[in-house]
Amino acid sequence: MIDNSNGIVNNDLRTFFSGVDEIAKYMTLLRADKIAPNIFRLDNVDFSINPFDEKILGISFDSKFIDVISGLLKRFKMSDSILGETIISLDALVLIYTALNLMQKNLKHTENVDQEFDKHFRRNLRQVRKEMLLSVLQNNNTKKYKGNFSFFDNSITPFLDKEFNLDSFLDQCIFNTNGCSSKNGKLTINWRTRKRPELVYGFQNSNEGNVTFAISKGKNSNSSLNVFHFLPILPTADKPEEVQIFSVGSENHSIHYFPETGIITEKTDGRDSILSRRATEDDIEGILKTLRNLKCNDSFQTLLQTL
Repeated sequence: MIDNSNGIVNNDLRTFFSGVDEIAKYMTLLRADKIAPNIFRLDNVDFSINPFDEKILGISFDSKFIDVISGLLKRFKMSDSILGETIISLDALVLIYTALNLMQKNLKHTENVDQEFDKHFRRNLRQVRKEMLLSVLQNNNTKKYKGNFSFFDNSITPFLDKEFNLDSFLDQCIFNTNGCSSKNGKLTINWRTRKRPELVYGFQNSNEGNVTFAISKGKNSNSSLNVFHFLPILPTADKPEEVQIFSVGSENHSIHYFPETGIITEKTDGRDSILSRRATEDDIEGILKTLRNLKCNDSFQTLLQTL
């Protein structure tokens, strides 16, 4: 049985790729050689990122390894992580990496070879996820938050917490990120906890400002509750600090709250008018209730404990 605590995730919580930059970063972390744009060589096998292959993002590899890899994917219950010759999850990519690496070392088949492979696989997957997360933590363009809803940002963005536990995050969360660590680069990261994968948390930052968000997905695939906090580095009339709450479903409804002016704007699809007014105490309490329902507590550690 695969040990989830070491970075191996079940079928519902694998790390499916979310962007070309993410795949390229992981290939770099796996020490692959970049031989052309979006083409990498790993242990003499070429991998090509296919952003438009069947409209599903992934990375393809030499078909002569399909039979070997298919057996491993079936054993680890990851058969849906490959479409033809295209791998669509980090877990499956690291599985291939581990197989190629051990093939290069001519690992002899023994009765313990499966346990040996499992050990290498768990270690490799955890290590590459850890290196990616460290890349995020080293991002030196992240600005400190301020404002009335800073508790929301501190709760949703665990990296702002001085008590942040990297190992705990790796064990309890699945994440997607471009892993950007350059001074002027745009960082994107979103994650889910294993216990409540229907809640998606995220953070984005660039030279223009920061965005923290939480999304609660409903039972209906077309239904969700979304909360965004926009915090421009230099707030202006055109780019003010804003809390945006909107539901997606049969009747789309959105609330935009601007803390600096205390104005709330509401809009429901199908209506011609947009209601703008000064926020009342009931409005603020309604916003806070929404955040509480999304488990936006005083710290991320509390968030993990209560899920």
